[in-house]
Amino acid sequence: MNLSDAAIRRAKTPSKPTKLSDGLGLYLYMTPAGGKLWRFKYRFHGKEKVMSFGGYPDVPLAEARNFRDAARRLVARQLDPMAVRKEQEAAARFAMSNSFAAVARQWWHHWKADRTEKHTQSVLIDA
Repeated sequence: MNLSDAAIRRAKTPSKPTKLSDGLGLYLYMTPAGGKLWRFKYRFHGKEKVMSFGGYPDVPLAEARNFRDAARRLVARQLDPMAVRKEQEAAARFAMSNSFAAVARQWWHHWKADRTEKHTQSVLIDA
């Protein structure tokens, strides 16, 4: 049974954790505290895995289905969607750590040791 946006909005807060299935491994995990979280259950190399896509309404139903479809395509190509996500996050962190601003900030921390506070603040432009 496919979910609808109206059905999700009408769903009452459960007394214990509940799953509302959308199909093809996508479900909405509802907590007693009122949280509604998108999750995708899949199998990779014989092991069951669960991938999270964020909370409802921040991630609407259509977007959650797009995330699910992208993850299913990765599984079909024998790639673990969670491993791909972790690689992308690591690449983004590496790119941020090698930006000009990050390198300049590292230089400034090293350089300011022998300078006065007023002088170091005048050199630091983006403070």
